[in-house]
Amino acid sequence: MGALQQILQETSGVVDGLRAFELVSLLSRLHRVQGSDEVRVAGEHVAHMLEELDVEAHLENFRGPLGLYEHWGFWEPRGWRLYSAVLERKRSDGAWETIASTKETYLVAVVHSPPGIVEGEARLVGSPENYKGEQIPVVSSLAWEAYYKLVEAGAEAVIAFHERPGVRYWGLYPPFFQEPPSAPAVSIEYRKALELNREKIRVRVDAEYHTFPETPVLLARVGNEGDPVVLLVAHLCHPRPGAHDNASGVAALIEIMAALKAMKERLKENGISVIGVAAPEWTGLEGQPSPRAS
Repeated sequence: MGALQQILQETSGVVDGLRAFELVSLLSRLHRVQGSDEVRVAGEHVAHMLEELDVEAHLENFRGPLGLYEHWGFWEPRGWRLYSAVLERKRSDGAWETIASTKETYLVAVVHSPPGIVEGEARLVGSPENYKGEQIPVVSSLAWEAYYKLVEAGAEAVIAFHERPGVRYWGLYPPFFQEPPSAPAVSIEYRKALELNREKIRVRVDAEYHTFPETPVLLARVGNEGDPVVLLVAHLCHPRPGAHDNASGVAALIEIMAALKAMKERLKENGISVIGVAAPEWTGLEGQPSPRAS
């Protein structure tokens, strides 16, 4: 029997495609953006699954600022809880008509948007570089740098879109070392954005910041401590919905660690240890070497 066939035989009864599918389904229902409570819940669920599979695992939730900016030049966001967001247009009869809301998709609220209610005239600006002091600009992109420039220049609320189907994920990542932003921001579909120019609209975001977000970092090991390590990494974070590489990567990591558990004696004989890491992208991974997270 060849080596590959032997490995497949040893692991075929362990790897479970249905279990992986169910995990992806569960993770996709959580709004696992960085700074949220849901990303911590995701970490706890994955840790519980590994425990059930008898894989050695340790979950640590780092609470509060990680001090990343000092060491890496980027930062972790403030803690953020989203309750709802809605964009409305005033009809000719004076009634408010809902254009988009988080009842349809959580992505309507720009991630880390501050709370607030703003009424005024929407103006289609296109590129943020074209902004000329409009109260509520409708812009074709909203990287965090663009948002802060718009607000500093006078925008009271921001509506973002992108020229492709669906509602785009935008994130503001407000740092701990600055005053929190104050202009609510929403994200909508391209065709809806084109209909808002010079319309009377209302932006409402119900959310809150807090100073103690939790950053979950899950470490799982198969093999002897001290042996040379192969590192496998998956990202816990992603907005709801989304069964893309982050959720599916975490599910694959679980199944790989379960398969390696079945081969642990082979790993020990060859002096190899495997560590699986599930953590938020960038912040959870880079937080590990910093003094705050060591």
